[in-house]
Amino acid sequence: MTDDLTTGRRADRERAMAFLRDAATVPEAAQAALGGLTHPRHWLALDSAVRSEWWVEGWTSVLRSETPLALALSACDRDGRNRERATTLLTRDDLLPVLAIRATDWVAPVRDTALRLLAELLADPAPHRFQVLLTMAAAMRDRSRAAELISLVGAALHRFPDRLLEPALSCRDRNARRHTVQIAVEAGLLPTERLLRAAVEDPDQIVAVRCAEAAAALTEDAAALLPLLRSPVPTIRALALTRPALDGDAALCAPRLDDRARVVRETAHLGLRRAGLDPAEHYRVALRVQATPARIAGLAETGTREDAPFAQAALEDPRPAVRAEAVRTLHTLGADDPDTLVAMLHDPSGRVLRQVRRALRDHPVPEEKLWPLIAAGLPPATRRAGQRLLLDQGPWIRLRADLLLIEDVDPAIRTVAATDVQAWLQTQQYLPPVPQDMAGLVDDAAGALNERTLKGLRFILGLRSPAPQSQPGTPRHWFLKWRRK
Repeated sequence: MTDDLTTGRRADRERAMAFLRDAATVPEAAQAALGGLTHPRHWLALDSAVRSEWWVEGWTSVLRSETPLALALSACDRDGRNRERATTLLTRDDLLPVLAIRATDWVAPVRDTALRLLAELLADPAPHRFQVLLTMAAAMRDRSRAAELISLVGAALHRFPDRLLEPALSCRDRNARRHTVQIAVEAGLLPTERLLRAAVEDPDQIVAVRCAEAAAALTEDAAALLPLLRSPVPTIRALALTRPALDGDAALCAPRLDDRARVVRETAHLGLRRAGLDPAEHYRVALRVQATPARIAGLAETGTREDAPFAQAALEDPRPAVRAEAVRTLHTLGADDPDTLVAMLHDPSGRVLRQVRRALRDHPVPEEKLWPLIAAGLPPATRRAGQRLLLDQGPWIRLRADLLLIEDVDPAIRTVAATDVQAWLQTQQYLPPVPQDMAGLVDDAAGALNERTLKGLRFILGLRSPAPQSQPGTPRHWFLKWRRK
């Protein structure tokens, strides 16, 4: 139920608030409901929701109740006097999030009371309490009155790093870990070994990269950074390989030539070139054994047009990732053939079709080769690729494709066609001569076009709109009948 506070829908918020108000006056229900508020966004949404309902039936009984949930609701009340009175009692562990929120209150007496209590709590904080306050401070770090709260949390981390640093780095909330790393790195609180462990193990990429960069700045030993090669983040793996590459250490760089990330491969290329070796030769030898997406991509990054046969052979590979990379490599090397690309538009993989479509943008393809691609009965991916290619053609081909497909059985194709007709109207001027079949296509698609779009098309195409039909019995009907007499 507490998740309804954060959906952004008014009905959900009102339902959640009604549930919390009813629970606030019953001790057992209040404790259970309080346990459901587990994330900073819940507490921040609760604070906003209480103030949005300036009066509801039963609110007075909530303010008079002494349950912890009632106290939390009172501390979020619109009346600053109620907030200040409740704030003095927010020292329980389960109410610390509300105390942190009140430390950013817009009313100075409320804010000062909360900051005084927080200063007392953070003078000698327990790790679990510090985790809660750190999480809330990180969630409110962009508020205009959050500076003092941020300062209190940072000062506690500086005073008790041995006690608080590990709990802070193990917070489930990624914003809290980011804030901790920022403070710890700037103050030099983390040793190189701990930074390396966080760079490899932390699931948040921002935390991992920040720790890796800090570790690289603290040590001159390139071997100390080698554990970073196990990181799932390409930027970190490239960082670990940078110093060996600059030193021309081919033994360390060669195994990374087949890395799945381009930034890592290019760093390894640098290492081999520094050692006087040609990285393209590695890919030529490896592709004779087995084609992989990384090897084909590496050949595109280091090879020449003469290496195109390696990629052409990979076009027949049963793996879509290999075929898609082969298409991209041929295009990069300038060795792709438009006829081959058009034939590959029947490939069953959408991944391959996307690469083919990108490659065909640089090759003029006769429209007669594209129209068969949208024929009924072909795979949806092929028809969608054909539609996109037709939309990249001239204005009349584009409009003709839209009108033919605007009532297609495939909802994705229908949506693209309907949207593109609107875009065509906004970007095209009258373009003589108008193809003769346009009038019939507009009439056939009239049922799928709204009145404004239909009028716009007929105006640009120079077509006469049909005379409006009057309904019998209406004033217009009698007027036209009188006029004809």
